[in-house]
Amino acid sequence: MDDPLDAFAIENVSRLGRGRWAGIPLCGALLSAEQARILGGHAATDTVVVMVSDNDSARERAIESLPDLAKIFRRVQAVDLSRGIAPAAMRTTRGGLQQLHEELLLSRPLVDYRSRRQARRAPTRRTDDISPDMKQGPSPEL
Repeated sequence: MDDPLDAFAIENVSRLGRGRWAGIPLCGALLSAEQARILGGHAATDTVVVMVSDNDSARERAIESLPDLAKIFRRVQAVDLSRGIAPAAMRTTRGGLQQLHEELLLSRPLVDYRSRRQARRAPTRRTDDISPDMKQGPSPEL
C-alpha cells in the first residue's frame, strides 16, 4: 500500500483479527530485498499480504516485490483493491472495517495478479527443453 492512512486502517482491522495484520505504507517506493528481509525477521507468520490497487504503476510495484518477498515468506498473498476503494475510505464507512477484514481473509497468491503484458513477456519453456527425468514427476524417494 502507498498511503499511510491505509496503513492506519489495516491497524484498525488488526484489532478485529487479534493482531493478525500490520500495514506498511511504501509511499510510492518499491520494497527492497533488505526491507523484505527485515519485515520477515519481525513477522509473526510466514505469510505476507500485498495490497494491489487499480493504479497501474502501484500494481507493477506490488508485482515486482514478489521475488524478494517469496524468498522470505512461504506464502505471498494479495488483496485486489481495483474497485477503487482504499482501506482508509473503508475505515470511515459503516461496516467498512469488517469488509476490509473479510477482503484480507480472502487474499489470493500475488502471482495471480501478473499483468497481461508480463504474462506475454514471460518466457515459456517448451517440453522438449526439459530433461526426460524431470518429465516423469517427483523422485520416488519423496
